[in-house]
Amino acid sequence: MPQNNDLGNQYFQDLLSRSFFQKSSKDESRFVMHDLINDLAQVVAGDICSKLEGNKQQKFSNRTRHSSYVISRFDTMKKFEAFNQVKSLRTFLPLGLSGAHLTNVVLVDLLPRLGYLRVLSLSGYRITELPDIFENLKHLRYLNLSGTLIKCLPDSLCTLYHLETLLLKMCFKLQKLPSKMGNLVKLYYLDIRGANLIEKMPFGIDKLTNLQRLSDFIVGKGDGHHIKELKYLSNLKGDFRLSGLENVNGQDAGEAKLNEKQGIDRLVLHWSKKFEKDSRNKEDEEWVLDSLCPPKELEQLVIENYGGAKFSTWIADSSFENMLSLELRNCKNCKSLPSIASMPNWEEWDPCEGDEQASKFPSLRELSIKECPHLLGRLPTHLQSLQKLVIYECRRLAVTFLKCVSLQNISKFDISAEKALLRLANSENFNISHWKELKSLSQNGLSLVGHRFITIADCPQLVSLETEERLQLDKIPGVESLEIVDCERLNRLPEVLHAFTFLTRKNF
Repeated sequence: MPQNNDLGNQYFQDLLSRSFFQKSSKDESRFVMHDLINDLAQVVAGDICSKLEGNKQQKFSNRTRHSSYVISRFDTMKKFEAFNQVKSLRTFLPLGLSGAHLTNVVLVDLLPRLGYLRVLSLSGYRITELPDIFENLKHLRYLNLSGTLIKCLPDSLCTLYHLETLLLKMCFKLQKLPSKMGNLVKLYYLDIRGANLIEKMPFGIDKLTNLQRLSDFIVGKGDGHHIKELKYLSNLKGDFRLSGLENVNGQDAGEAKLNEKQGIDRLVLHWSKKFEKDSRNKEDEEWVLDSLCPPKELEQLVIENYGGAKFSTWIADSSFENMLSLELRNCKNCKSLPSIASMPNWEEWDPCEGDEQASKFPSLRELSIKECPHLLGRLPTHLQSLQKLVIYECRRLAVTFLKCVSLQNISKFDISAEKALLRLANSENFNISHWKELKSLSQNGLSLVGHRFITIADCPQLVSLETEERLQLDKIPGVESLEIVDCERLNRLPEVLHAFTFLTRKNF
């Protein structure tokens, strides 16, 4: 039997397929109703669903169960007089504007009287403190405090035994979660993305066995063994970020049983950005990474600030046949790329060793490696579906694409501070920046031919672009923008470029 949230999604998808809803033309993650459908829905709902219209005087029926309104810059008590006769409201849903102010009377007077509320959102209001109101809101299933300025949550929140969804996204000021979070045994969704002041998870998270969506699990300093609480959260799915891994040892990491959480499709493994020699041990971090082998169903993997010198062998395991994306960010101590076998479903970056004639990554669309200054290795040569290439601060990485025919479809090329031999045809965006040693494009296999938007910036040794023979006007008809910035030794351009009115030159 499907769970309520899965059943609700099925109903929504069914209505979408019948054109009851339509995707917003402004934001594909949102949906809208056609005006006629909206009018019909209001007639059918009658007094059960009501909405506040601006700041005009209104009065809700005592039959009203669900209410919504568009947030104003300052929402005073007068706006909420419409709720005076409402005794059994189930939904209190402000929409729209963020950074607005809400009168404190709503928090201390109105909300405590709405004891039948199931859905409560205060998202976007500049609330700095919440009164202890939740003892009066025992029936809450959904609570959204995202984007507020609260620093702490009242203890009474942990008495919401029916709460299923708690959203604290982008609560920049929030310093910690309540100590008795383990009481929320029906919690299904906990989102703390962007609440970056939270330094650790409270004890008892292992009791939340119904959790399916947990955005982050933060391991605090001295609390490394608490990562073992993840062992009991077997229903996790979707995106999951595990941070504070510099505080964990390999044995405890293995107890988290990440490999058993088959619903996770995107995993972020995050270590601290601080790489002090006395606090980071390469061997320990390699052990931790070895112990955090994810489920074989994983589609996307991100490794951030990892301090080990090598990657785990499980990264190269071909049994991860659903893998689409691998990102390595700021892995400053890594000296070698994992050698990965055939993974035909990958759409984003992968290094490859082996038979150069084999097209092992026919679906690979995006390749991105950033801030890995000690990384050694080479990248694949046959990437016929590649659309985006980004290499940043990887000074020792060999980036060689000799088979230019395999890169006909590339749409973005971005190389910063690298030694490269690249011949890319028909790319849309061509961007070279901060390449201190670059003296000539053509001598490094680079060309202006075949690109629409070209930027060359901060290349102080650059003295020439291309020969006159290569840059004939009929060979570069598709160029729409050429910008050259801070290339002080480049004192002349090929004659043909003077015919272009769109050329932007700065400091060269």
